[in-house]
Amino acid sequence: MASTLVLGSRVTLQRTALARHTLPRPIPASRTTARAFKTEDVSRSVEESKQQGAKLLESAKLQTEDFAGTFSGKAEEALEAAKSKWEATRDKPTVMAAGAASLLALYILSGVVERIDALPGISTLFQLIGFLTTAWFVARYLGSDEDRSRVHSSVTAFLERLGF
Repeated sequence: MASTLVLGSRVTLQRTALARHTLPRPIPASRTTARAFKTEDVSRSVEESKQQGAKLLESAKLQTEDFAGTFSGKAEEALEAAKSKWEATRDKPTVMAAGAASLLALYILSGVVERIDALPGISTLFQLIGFLTTAWFVARYLGSDEDRSRVHSSVTAFLERLGF
């Protein structure tokens, strides 16, 4: 008898849940405010959308091709510069050892930073220090027009020295 009561209460719960989640009645057509579209208007707007999409796609393809051409040209220049520097190097084993030592130092320092970052509170402290340093730099060097122009000229001179 208890199972019958449980079954009966489930059925009752299901019926009330269905009663709460019924769909609203449709509004009569005479009370709707939507305007009827002609099929010509719809087909014309679809065609215009297709044409605009095709134009945008073509523009994106051209920009991508332009970027790819520029990037590959710069990559080839950098590769040629690296090859010429390597050929001009007389002591190649020393350069290779210095490169390997640099990679090892980078790996070790990465592990040290990861361990320090895992300490509670230290990560937040580092973030606060970084935020304050950024705020100080912005206030000190980017506050006025002449400071901004001075920073721009020094960055431009540095990039020219590097060959960019």
